[in-house]
Amino acid sequence: LKWLNTPADIYADTKAYYIGISFDYVFLFILTVYQAIRQASGDSKSGAKINIIASAINAVLDPIFIFTFNMGTFGAAIATVLSKVIMCPIALYKLGNSDSEVQVSLKKYKIEFNNMYKIIKVSIPASLGQFLASFGFVLMSKEIVSYGSIIMSGYGIGSHISSIFYIPVNSIGMALPTYIGQNLGAKNPQRARESYKVSLKLVAIMYILIMAVGFTTSKYIVLLFVSNASEKLMNVSLEYAYYSMATGFCMGWFNSLCGVFNGSTNTKISMILSAGRILFIRMPIVYLLARYTNLQYTGIWVSMIISNLITCITGQIIYFKYPWDKKAITI
Repeated sequence: LKWLNTPADIYADTKAYYIGISFDYVFLFILTVYQAIRQASGDSKSGAKINIIASAINAVLDPIFIFTFNMGTFGAAIATVLSKVIMCPIALYKLGNSDSEVQVSLKKYKIEFNNMYKIIKVSIPASLGQFLASFGFVLMSKEIVSYGSIIMSGYGIGSHISSIFYIPVNSIGMALPTYIGQNLGAKNPQRARESYKVSLKLVAIMYILIMAVGFTTSKYIVLLFVSNASEKLMNVSLEYAYYSMATGFCMGWFNSLCGVFNGSTNTKISMILSAGRILFIRMPIVYLLARYTNLQYTGIWVSMIISNLITCITGQIIYFKYPWDKKAITI
Protein backbone atom coordinates (compact mmCIF):
# COMPACT_ATOMS: atom_id res chain seq x y z
CA LEU A 1 0.00 0.00 0.00
CA LYS A 2 2.91 2.33 0.67
CA TRP A 3 4.44 1.42 -2.70
CA LEU A 4 1.10 2.32 -4.30
CA ASN A 5 1.24 5.72 -2.57
CA THR A 6 -2.16 5.06 -1.00
CA PRO A 7 -3.62 8.39 0.21
CA ALA A 8 -3.48 8.85 3.99
CA ASP A 9 -7.24 9.35 4.29
CA ILE A 10 -8.00 5.82 3.00
CA TYR A 11 -4.81 3.99 4.04
CA ALA A 12 -6.12 2.55 7.34
CA ASP A 13 -9.41 1.36 5.85
CA THR A 14 -7.67 -0.17 2.84
CA LYS A 15 -5.16 -2.02 5.01
CA ALA A 16 -7.91 -3.31 7.32
CA TYR A 17 -9.91 -4.65 4.36
CA TYR A 18 -6.84 -6.30 2.83
CA ILE A 19 -5.98 -8.09 6.08
CA GLY A 20 -9.56 -9.30 6.49
CA ILE A 21 -10.01 -10.51 2.93
CA SER A 22 -6.71 -12.45 3.12
CA PHE A 23 -8.57 -15.15 5.05
CA ASP A 24 -10.87 -15.65 2.07
CA TYR A 25 -8.60 -17.49 -0.37
CA VAL A 26 -8.90 -21.11 0.86
CA PHE A 27 -12.70 -20.96 0.91
CA LEU A 28 -12.82 -19.16 -2.43
CA PHE A 29 -10.67 -21.96 -3.89
CA ILE A 30 -13.03 -24.68 -2.62
CA LEU A 31 -16.10 -22.95 -4.07
CA THR A 32 -14.28 -22.30 -7.36
CA VAL A 33 -13.37 -26.00 -7.65
CA TYR A 34 -16.98 -26.95 -6.90
CA GLN A 35 -18.28 -24.57 -9.56
CA ALA A 36 -15.71 -25.77 -12.13
CA ILE A 37 -16.58 -29.45 -11.60
CA ARG A 38 -20.30 -28.76 -11.88
CA GLN A 39 -19.83 -26.61 -14.99
CA ALA A 40 -17.65 -29.23 -16.67
CA SER A 41 -20.39 -31.82 -16.15
CA GLY A 42 -22.97 -29.52 -17.76
CA ASP A 43 -24.52 -28.29 -14.52
CA SER A 44 -24.07 -24.51 -14.32
CA LYS A 45 -27.05 -24.00 -11.98
CA SER A 46 -25.55 -25.58 -8.84
CA GLY A 47 -22.52 -23.28 -8.82
CA ALA A 48 -24.75 -20.28 -9.46
CA LYS A 49 -27.02 -21.25 -6.54
CA ILE A 50 -24.04 -21.50 -4.18
CA ASN A 51 -22.79 -18.07 -5.29
CA ILE A 52 -26.25 -16.46 -5.02
CA ILE A 53 -26.77 -17.79 -1.49
CA ALA A 54 -23.25 -16.69 -0.47
CA SER A 55 -23.91 -13.22 -1.89
CA ALA A 56 -27.21 -12.99 -0.01
CA ILE A 57 -25.51 -14.01 3.25
CA ASN A 58 -22.79 -11.44 2.58
CA ALA A 59 -25.42 -8.73 2.01
CA VAL A 60 -27.04 -9.56 5.37
CA LEU A 61 -23.76 -9.77 7.30
CA ASP A 62 -22.22 -6.59 5.81
CA PRO A 63 -24.29 -4.00 7.73
CA ILE A 64 -24.09 -6.11 10.91
CA PHE A 65 -20.28 -6.22 10.93
CA ILE A 66 -19.75 -2.73 9.49
CA PHE A 67 -22.26 -0.76 11.59
CA THR A 68 -23.62 -2.90 14.46
CA PHE A 69 -20.19 -4.22 15.47
CA ASN A 70 -18.55 -0.96 14.25
CA MET A 71 -15.79 -2.89 12.40
CA GLY A 72 -15.75 -0.72 9.26
CA THR A 73 -14.00 -2.08 6.17
CA PHE A 74 -12.48 -4.94 8.19
CA GLY A 75 -16.05 -5.99 9.02
CA ALA A 76 -16.97 -5.91 5.32
CA ALA A 77 -14.08 -8.26 4.58
CA ILE A 78 -14.97 -10.64 7.42
CA ALA A 79 -18.59 -10.73 6.20
CA THR A 80 -17.34 -11.80 2.76
CA VAL A 81 -15.16 -14.53 4.27
CA LEU A 82 -17.93 -15.87 6.53
CA SER A 83 -20.40 -16.04 3.63
CA LYS A 84 -18.01 -18.45 1.89
CA VAL A 85 -17.15 -20.36 5.08
CA ILE A 86 -20.86 -21.12 5.56
CA MET A 87 -21.24 -22.45 1.99
CA CYS A 88 -18.05 -24.56 1.87
CA PRO A 89 -19.40 -27.54 3.90
CA ILE A 90 -22.42 -27.66 1.57
CA ALA A 91 -20.17 -27.65 -1.51
CA LEU A 92 -17.92 -30.37 -0.08
CA TYR A 93 -20.93 -32.51 0.87
CA LYS A 94 -22.37 -32.19 -2.65
CA LEU A 95 -19.02 -33.10 -4.22
CA GLY A 96 -18.79 -36.26 -2.09
CA ASN A 97 -22.45 -37.23 -2.42
CA SER A 98 -22.82 -40.59 -4.20
CA ASP A 99 -26.05 -39.37 -5.82
CA SER A 100 -24.16 -36.65 -7.70
CA GLU A 101 -23.36 -37.16 -11.38
CA VAL A 102 -19.71 -36.41 -10.63
CA GLN A 103 -18.51 -37.68 -7.26
CA VAL A 104 -15.17 -36.73 -5.71
CA SER A 105 -13.76 -39.44 -3.45
CA LEU A 106 -10.11 -39.55 -2.36
CA LYS A 107 -10.57 -43.16 -1.22
CA LYS A 108 -12.24 -44.39 -4.39
CA TYR A 109 -10.13 -42.46 -6.86
CA LYS A 110 -6.46 -42.50 -6.02
CA ILE A 111 -4.11 -39.80 -7.24
CA GLU A 112 -2.57 -40.60 -10.64
CA PHE A 113 0.64 -38.63 -10.97
CA ASN A 114 0.63 -38.79 -14.76
CA ASN A 115 -2.75 -37.06 -14.88
CA MET A 116 -1.69 -34.67 -12.12
CA TYR A 117 1.30 -33.62 -14.25
CA LYS A 118 -0.99 -32.99 -17.24
CA ILE A 119 -3.39 -30.91 -15.15
CA ILE A 120 -0.53 -28.85 -13.70
CA LYS A 121 0.89 -28.41 -17.20
CA VAL A 122 -2.44 -26.93 -18.31
CA SER A 123 -3.09 -24.97 -15.10
CA ILE A 124 0.22 -23.16 -14.58
CA PRO A 125 0.10 -20.99 -17.74
CA ALA A 126 -3.53 -20.03 -17.03
CA SER A 127 -2.68 -19.17 -13.41
CA LEU A 128 0.42 -17.25 -14.43
CA GLY A 129 -1.61 -15.28 -16.95
CA GLN A 130 -4.10 -14.33 -14.24
CA PHE A 131 -1.30 -13.37 -11.87
CA LEU A 132 0.44 -11.15 -14.42
CA ALA A 133 -2.87 -9.54 -15.39
CA SER A 134 -3.63 -8.86 -11.71
CA PHE A 135 -0.19 -7.35 -11.25
CA GLY A 136 -0.93 -5.13 -14.23
CA PHE A 137 -4.10 -3.93 -12.49
CA VAL A 138 -1.99 -3.14 -9.42
CA LEU A 139 0.23 -0.93 -11.59
CA MET A 140 -2.87 0.70 -13.05
CA SER A 141 -4.20 1.32 -9.54
CA LYS A 142 -0.91 2.98 -8.65
CA GLU A 143 -1.42 5.38 -11.54
CA ILE A 144 -5.05 6.04 -10.53
CA VAL A 145 -4.10 6.69 -6.88
CA SER A 146 -1.78 9.48 -8.02
CA TYR A 147 -4.90 11.52 -8.89
CA GLY A 148 -6.25 11.37 -5.33
CA SER A 149 -8.67 9.38 -3.19
CA ILE A 150 -11.85 10.67 -4.91
CA ILE A 151 -10.64 9.40 -8.30
CA MET A 152 -9.66 6.08 -6.70
CA SER A 153 -13.08 5.81 -5.03
CA GLY A 154 -14.84 6.69 -8.28
CA TYR A 155 -12.83 4.02 -10.07
CA GLY A 156 -13.81 1.49 -7.38
CA ILE A 157 -17.52 2.34 -7.60
CA GLY A 158 -17.44 2.39 -11.41
CA SER A 159 -15.70 -1.03 -11.39
CA HIS A 160 -18.49 -2.48 -9.24
CA ILE A 161 -21.12 -1.09 -11.60
CA SER A 162 -19.42 -2.42 -14.72
CA SER A 163 -18.81 -5.80 -13.10
CA ILE A 164 -22.58 -6.13 -12.61
CA PHE A 165 -23.22 -5.54 -16.30
CA TYR A 166 -20.26 -7.72 -17.35
CA ILE A 167 -21.83 -10.80 -15.73
CA PRO A 168 -23.86 -11.85 -18.82
CA VAL A 169 -20.99 -11.50 -21.33
CA ASN A 170 -18.43 -13.02 -18.96
CA SER A 171 -20.65 -16.01 -18.17
CA ILE A 172 -20.67 -16.96 -21.84
CA GLY A 173 -16.88 -17.10 -21.86
CA MET A 174 -16.94 -19.15 -18.64
CA ALA A 175 -19.33 -21.72 -20.12
CA LEU A 176 -17.56 -22.01 -23.48
CA PRO A 177 -14.57 -24.20 -22.38
CA THR A 178 -17.02 -27.00 -21.53
CA TYR A 179 -18.37 -27.00 -25.09
CA ILE A 180 -14.93 -26.68 -26.65
CA GLY A 181 -13.42 -29.51 -24.57
CA GLN A 182 -16.40 -31.84 -25.05
CA ASN A 183 -16.46 -31.41 -28.83
CA LEU A 184 -12.72 -31.75 -29.26
CA GLY A 185 -12.85 -34.86 -27.08
CA ALA A 186 -15.61 -36.20 -29.34
CA LYS A 187 -13.38 -35.50 -32.40
CA ASN A 188 -15.76 -32.83 -33.65
CA PRO A 189 -13.65 -29.64 -34.05
CA GLN A 190 -16.17 -28.08 -36.45
CA ARG A 191 -18.84 -28.09 -33.73
CA ALA A 192 -16.30 -26.55 -31.35
CA ARG A 193 -15.80 -23.71 -33.82
CA GLU A 194 -19.57 -23.31 -34.18
CA SER A 195 -19.80 -23.00 -30.39
CA TYR A 196 -17.40 -20.06 -30.53
CA LYS A 197 -19.43 -18.38 -33.29
CA VAL A 198 -22.62 -18.78 -31.26
CA SER A 199 -20.89 -17.31 -28.20
CA LEU A 200 -19.95 -14.16 -30.16
CA LYS A 201 -23.55 -13.74 -31.35
CA LEU A 202 -24.79 -14.05 -27.76
CA VAL A 203 -22.15 -11.55 -26.58
CA ALA A 204 -23.32 -9.05 -29.23
CA ILE A 205 -26.95 -9.37 -28.09
CA MET A 206 -25.98 -9.07 -24.42
CA TYR A 207 -23.81 -6.04 -25.22
CA ILE A 208 -26.73 -4.15 -26.78
CA LEU A 209 -28.85 -4.84 -23.69
CA ILE A 210 -25.97 -3.81 -21.37
CA MET A 211 -25.56 -0.49 -23.17
CA ALA A 212 -29.30 0.21 -23.07
CA VAL A 213 -29.79 -0.65 -19.40
CA GLY A 214 -26.39 0.42 -18.08
CA PHE A 215 -26.38 3.94 -19.43
CA THR A 216 -29.84 4.64 -17.99
CA THR A 217 -29.42 3.09 -14.54
CA SER A 218 -25.76 3.68 -13.56
CA LYS A 219 -26.47 6.94 -11.74
CA TYR A 220 -28.99 5.23 -9.46
CA ILE A 221 -26.59 2.35 -8.79
CA VAL A 222 -23.91 4.85 -7.68
CA LEU A 223 -26.40 6.26 -5.19
CA LEU A 224 -26.96 2.73 -3.84
CA PHE A 225 -23.23 2.52 -3.08
CA VAL A 226 -22.87 6.09 -1.82
CA SER A 227 -26.18 7.83 -1.08
CA ASN A 228 -24.48 11.19 -0.42
CA ALA A 229 -21.98 11.05 -3.28
CA SER A 230 -20.41 14.41 -4.12
CA GLU A 231 -20.76 15.79 -7.64
CA LYS A 232 -17.13 14.96 -8.45
CA LEU A 233 -17.38 11.39 -7.12
CA MET A 234 -20.59 10.87 -9.09
CA ASN A 235 -19.02 12.21 -12.30
CA VAL A 236 -15.87 10.08 -11.98
CA SER A 237 -17.85 6.94 -11.13
CA LEU A 238 -20.19 7.40 -14.10
CA GLU A 239 -17.38 8.30 -16.47
CA TYR A 240 -15.47 5.11 -15.68
CA ALA A 241 -18.68 3.02 -15.79
CA TYR A 242 -19.60 4.41 -19.23
CA TYR A 243 -16.14 3.80 -20.69
CA SER A 244 -16.11 0.33 -19.16
CA MET A 245 -19.54 -0.57 -20.55
CA ALA A 246 -18.50 0.78 -23.95
CA THR A 247 -15.86 -1.94 -24.11
CA GLY A 248 -18.32 -4.62 -22.96
CA PHE A 249 -18.38 -6.38 -26.33
CA CYS A 250 -14.58 -6.59 -26.34
CA MET A 251 -14.64 -8.08 -22.83
CA GLY A 252 -17.11 -10.75 -23.96
CA TRP A 253 -15.05 -11.33 -27.10
CA PHE A 254 -11.86 -11.61 -25.05
CA ASN A 255 -13.42 -14.06 -22.58
CA SER A 256 -14.79 -16.17 -25.44
CA LEU A 257 -11.32 -16.34 -27.03
CA CYS A 258 -9.85 -17.39 -23.68
CA GLY A 259 -12.67 -19.93 -23.40
CA VAL A 260 -11.61 -21.46 -26.72
CA PHE A 261 -7.93 -21.64 -25.79
CA ASN A 262 -8.57 -22.84 -22.22
CA GLY A 263 -11.12 -25.41 -23.38
CA SER A 264 -8.63 -26.79 -25.90
CA THR A 265 -5.87 -26.80 -23.20
CA ASN A 266 -3.89 -24.11 -25.07
CA THR A 267 -3.59 -22.13 -21.85
CA LYS A 268 -0.27 -20.60 -22.86
CA ILE A 269 -2.12 -18.53 -25.44
CA SER A 270 -4.61 -17.36 -22.80
CA MET A 271 -1.65 -16.45 -20.58
CA ILE A 272 -0.10 -14.34 -23.34
CA LEU A 273 -3.39 -12.58 -24.09
CA SER A 274 -4.25 -11.96 -20.40
CA ALA A 275 -0.81 -10.68 -19.42
CA GLY A 276 -0.20 -8.82 -22.66
CA ARG A 277 -3.54 -6.98 -22.52
CA ILE A 278 -2.66 -5.23 -19.25
CA LEU A 279 1.14 -5.21 -18.93
CA PHE A 280 2.34 -4.75 -22.50
CA ILE A 281 -0.53 -2.89 -24.17
CA ARG A 282 -2.63 -1.01 -21.60
CA MET A 283 0.08 0.22 -19.23
CA PRO A 284 2.32 1.75 -21.95
CA ILE A 285 -0.77 3.53 -23.34
CA VAL A 286 -1.65 4.74 -19.81
CA TYR A 287 1.82 6.23 -19.31
CA LEU A 288 1.85 7.82 -22.78
CA LEU A 289 -1.58 9.42 -22.40
CA ALA A 290 -0.84 10.60 -18.86
CA ARG A 291 2.41 12.30 -19.85
CA TYR A 292 1.76 13.56 -23.38
CA THR A 293 -1.94 14.53 -23.35
CA ASN A 294 -4.30 16.56 -21.17
CA LEU A 295 -6.65 13.63 -20.61
CA GLN A 296 -5.35 13.01 -17.05
CA TYR A 297 -7.19 10.06 -15.42
CA THR A 298 -9.62 9.84 -18.38
CA GLY A 299 -6.62 8.59 -20.36
CA ILE A 300 -6.68 5.45 -18.18
CA TRP A 301 -10.28 4.75 -19.22
CA VAL A 302 -9.39 5.37 -22.89
CA SER A 303 -6.43 2.98 -22.65
CA MET A 304 -8.85 0.29 -21.45
CA ILE A 305 -10.86 0.46 -24.68
CA ILE A 306 -7.77 0.55 -26.92
CA SER A 307 -5.99 -2.34 -25.15
CA ASN A 308 -9.09 -4.54 -25.14
CA LEU A 309 -9.66 -4.00 -28.85
CA ILE A 310 -6.01 -4.66 -29.79
CA THR A 311 -5.96 -7.83 -27.63
CA CYS A 312 -9.17 -9.16 -29.19
CA ILE A 313 -7.93 -8.56 -32.74
CA THR A 314 -4.64 -10.30 -31.86
CA GLY A 315 -6.49 -13.23 -30.27
CA GLN A 316 -8.77 -13.56 -33.30
CA ILE A 317 -5.76 -13.71 -35.63
CA ILE A 318 -4.26 -16.47 -33.44
CA TYR A 319 -7.64 -18.27 -33.52
CA PHE A 320 -7.54 -18.35 -37.32
CA LYS A 321 -3.81 -19.00 -37.78
CA TYR A 322 -2.91 -21.36 -34.91
CA PRO A 323 -4.14 -25.00 -35.02
CA TRP A 324 -5.56 -24.85 -31.49
CA ASP A 325 -8.03 -27.67 -32.20
CA LYS A 326 -5.14 -30.03 -33.03
CA LYS A 327 -2.93 -29.06 -30.07
CA ALA A 328 -5.27 -30.20 -27.29
CA ILE A 329 -3.80 -32.29 -24.46
CA THR A 330 -5.74 -35.49 -23.76
CA ILE A 331 -6.28 -36.10 -20.04
